[in-house]
Amino acid sequence: MLRFDVAELSLGAAPPAEGGDWRSVDLPDAWTLPRRARATVGWYRVEFSLAEAPSGLWALSVAALHPNAEVWLNGEILGRVGHVEAPGAQHWRLPFYASVPRSLLRAGRNRIEIRFATRPDTFGVVGGIELGPSAILQPAHEHEAFVDGTLAQVFAIVALTMAAVLALATARRDAPQELRWFAAGLALWAIASFDAFGQEIPLPPAGWSWLRSVAFHGFLPCLALGFRRGLARPFGRGDRVLLGLVGLQGLVRALVPPLFAVATDVAWLAVDFAVAFYVLRLVAEAARRRLLLGGHFLVWVGLLAIVAALLDLVSLFAGRPIMGIGLFALLPPLAILAGLALQSVRLGEALSESRHANLELERRVAQKSAELERNYAHTRRLEAERAVAAERERLLGDMHDGLGGHLVSMLALVEGDGAPAAQVADGLRSALDELRLLIDSLDPTEPDLLPVLAGLRSRLEPRLARAGLRFDWRVRDVPQLREFGPRQVLQVLRIVQEAITNVAKHAGARTIAVHTGEAPGLDGRRGVFVEVRDDGRGIDPAPRPGRGLSSMRRRAEELGGALEVGPVPEGGTCVRLWIPL
Repeated sequence: MLRFDVAELSLGAAPPAEGGDWRSVDLPDAWTLPRRARATVGWYRVEFSLAEAPSGLWALSVAALHPNAEVWLNGEILGRVGHVEAPGAQHWRLPFYASVPRSLLRAGRNRIEIRFATRPDTFGVVGGIELGPSAILQPAHEHEAFVDGTLAQVFAIVALTMAAVLALATARRDAPQELRWFAAGLALWAIASFDAFGQEIPLPPAGWSWLRSVAFHGFLPCLALGFRRGLARPFGRGDRVLLGLVGLQGLVRALVPPLFAVATDVAWLAVDFAVAFYVLRLVAEAARRRLLLGGHFLVWVGLLAIVAALLDLVSLFAGRPIMGIGLFALLPPLAILAGLALQSVRLGEALSESRHANLELERRVAQKSAELERNYAHTRRLEAERAVAAERERLLGDMHDGLGGHLVSMLALVEGDGAPAAQVADGLRSALDELRLLIDSLDPTEPDLLPVLAGLRSRLEPRLARAGLRFDWRVRDVPQLREFGPRQVLQVLRIVQEAITNVAKHAGARTIAVHTGEAPGLDGRRGVFVEVRDDGRGIDPAPRPGRGLSSMRRRAEELGGALEVGPVPEGGTCVRLWIPL
């Protein structure tokens, strides 16, 4: 296997002649500012001799080719990276590898040529050249490509994914502001690492170079702003300085000539180092205040990243990676991912604690629920007992005032001398009617007048028919009444029965009409009415107050309604009970 650490270089776009302006350079070779000021295209040449042509498959590897190059062997092109003719693309700092056909290598003199092109704003580099059996070079190339390329792609994808997740998680206005700044920092790092995904760039070269520079140098200020928000620092001079640094770097980078773009980026690294130490200070404070899990670990990782950046900076000027690979591109995303992993662990622990707390809360809630259920059952028993006692008291009162009064009167008549049988029978019928009213009021009923009045009709109509009275039943559906229970049922039945009884005893009528309907009250409220009309002799315009009429009015008031009694134009009397809805 052959390794070449020295090559000859000739600046210019055209291939130089054999005796042209060639000079020896060490590999890897960096295109510094003085060289880019002279030219951005050149040719590398390496000549070697073989005793005999190789029998197996060989390959050629170049440690780094950035940004654009063509590789030739004995006048035949082996491969291209980027665009040499019009640099609208660029090759990431990855090793170049190409298989060598057996016909290209021959015994005797051989020549490797590399046509290289960079841009004034890009720091070009050509690495060491190796030529040998493919079985030896290919594993080494795959390892270097994985370290320098695949890892950068993985970190960029993870950073972009985390940025998207954090952006979605902080879409609400009350979301933590520090997460938004962390998302912005991760997104900037992903943009700065975009070159690892392919040679084609999404913008014109000058614009893309500026965007990558702003993204690379804006990554650390975003982290600093995020940690300041996480520490609940008020927005002040420190935040304005960090935002001003991002804006100033973008402005300076846009104004400097392309030839000095790399020098500007390198000089700005001093600001980046200062911001990096400030970020470490904020991380240490967060760790001290126990706001950041594993904060001390992140401080050490940050210090290692700063050391790696210094080594990479020295490697840049030396033209050769001192540690073999670029370290800084790997450590910052590792630190961020480690921090996110630690925060995930903390979140998992918090979720576990929350789960245990929820289980304990559920246990206590179950205990309290059982206790409340026992209390509720006890309360229901007490309410049932109170309801039974109230109903018993109501029944006793109704029986005392109604049935009891009738029975006492009948007892006095019977014990007296010469009580007429008709009068005794009439009193007993009244007592029996009162008992039936009590029984009717106990029947389960909906808040509806119709079933109540229908039951009264079925009981009174045969008796009235025997007395020569006819029912004109004009009862129709009315809206249901509110809070229409047994006591209200009894009051309605007593009022209607009293009105019908008065007609049968005193009116001398032939027809009793019972009407229902819906009508507003005197105060405008909605309500329903029950009317009992007759075609008898009519009522006295100035009737003497009696117990029956006053009792009916009192019962109407207990229902929340009103009672109207008066003559009708065509003759007879109308008793109208109005009940509010």
